[in-house]
Amino acid sequence: MEQTIYGRQVRKSRTILLLRVAAGVLLFALGVTLTVVHSRQVESRRADLAARDADSLPAGTLAKITSGGFEYSGIYDFKNGKRDKPTAYYYFVLQGDRFVVVRSPRNYTDEIGDSGRPDRTFSGRLAADPDRELFVEALADLYDLPEEEADAALRVHILGAEGKQDDALWFLICIPGILLAAFNGNSLRGRRKLEERMAAFGDPAFAAQQFEREARDGQREDFDKLTLTEHWLFSRAADNTFLFPLREIVWMHKTVTQHRTNGIPTGKTYSLSVYFSDGGSHTFPASKGGVDRVQEAFARRCPGALVGFSPELEADWKKDPQQVIRSIRKS
Repeated sequence: MEQTIYGRQVRKSRTILLLRVAAGVLLFALGVTLTVVHSRQVESRRADLAARDADSLPAGTLAKITSGGFEYSGIYDFKNGKRDKPTAYYYFVLQGDRFVVVRSPRNYTDEIGDSGRPDRTFSGRLAADPDRELFVEALADLYDLPEEEADAALRVHILGAEGKQDDALWFLICIPGILLAAFNGNSLRGRRKLEERMAAFGDPAFAAQQFEREARDGQREDFDKLTLTEHWLFSRAADNTFLFPLREIVWMHKTVTQHRTNGIPTGKTYSLSVYFSDGGSHTFPASKGGVDRVQEAFARRCPGALVGFSPELEADWKKDPQQVIRSIRKS
């Protein structure tokens, strides 16, 4: 069978789908690798405020600080007036005899004891504080300091969600890889189901030889990626390769899908829906002209089958396909 038209197309379609799955896996692996590498590079460039003077570093500098004790400032951010749902918390982190204000989306208030958590490491980007007076007042109240001393003790603060936004952007590369592998993996599973359906209608090797003979004798009509011979329907699409006997097709119709963006029509796609004597069905994409010509050629070869869409027939098929098949075969 592998030396027939059908056999070669099956081998080709499997190879294409496997290569697409492999490409998806490699793209996913690339995204993960770039994320890890970028994260390590960022960490290696991050200034350690334990060994540097924060005031000497420009705004935007990647930085980290391991607290020698930190306290919650009592200040937090919120959105849309929802004070009960903070989006970020501000902490005073001790650096020698000075304090760095750290902004974090995480709530560490439950972890803070009498002396704070000395092993907590914060990271982000240094930025000048636009609300310095607010933090000076909070620092003075928290440590019972005159505002002049609190102002002298307060450094810049660190902004950002723990400095992980860039990693998230790199990780987005993984998403196309996941989708590509999943879509084509599903197509491979669909291929196996089509092969099982073909086998249910007869010996695949015999079917391939019969189709080969008819195709080579000139008894064929080609429409897009679909071929009809006297007794066979053959699809050459990579993710829709199949070969079925025409005698097992009881109904065929065109399906038109209208696509819209923001309510505005952006085009139509066409496909051919085929229904079989075992109660199953299959749909594959085609051009508008290709679908119409396939239906005409099929009607000439199988005058006892139905051609054309009917909403009533579709509803009956969904309810009891075998009853519809019996009705078609009797008519």
